[in-house]
Amino acid sequence: MLVGPFVLTRWLTQAFVYLGGSWILATRDSLPCPGCGTEVDIHGWYRCDYCGSTFLGSAFAPCPTPGCGRTPMYVPCPRCSHAVWNPTAMGRARW
Repeated sequence: MLVGPFVLTRWLTQAFVYLGGSWILATRDSLPCPGCGTEVDIHGWYRCDYCGSTFLGSAFAPCPTPGCGRTPMYVPCPRCSHAVWNPTAMGRARW
């Protein structure tokens, strides 16, 4: 009984962050690097770190290789190698 409000609050927070992050990814072509401020493109050729396949698409899209389907948590900045985090990844191995 006492746990219900906490579970509901966590679920609503995660849903809000996921929807907000999805909106950011749908409306932007690049994200700023938190280290150097360079705009990092989020569309182009990417290599899946899990299965090694290369694909053309969004940096934070699930891998199109059958059997993989993993979504990256971050992409490295090409200038300073700092991590640019996936805006939809709250609470999934980020903290």
